[in-house]
Amino acid sequence: MQHTLLLDSRYYPIQIIDWKKALTLFFTERAEVVEEHDISVNSPHASYKLPKVMRLHAHIKKLPRAKFNRKNVFYRDKFTCQYCGKVGQEKDL
Repeated sequence: MQHTLLLDSRYYPIQIIDWKKALTLFFTERAEVVEEHDISVNSPHASYKLPKVMRLHAHIKKLPRAKFNRKNVFYRDKFTCQYCGKVGQEKDL
């Protein structure tokens, strides 16, 4: 259906989530709605507009990035040489 942009407490983008997860964050009071879609979801007792942008109350630390080195490049490329296409093994590094 619709997607929601999730921001951290400093308004930096974290990820795009689906509308169900967005409403869960809203009802558990872990995030606030910054902007809404024109589409609404109806329950027997109320109608809620789907969030377009949400901001988390808690600060999320940045995830550690993988180190850029020769070994990790070979893991990424499945030990395949980018020049000749030859497949090697980890012990050949």
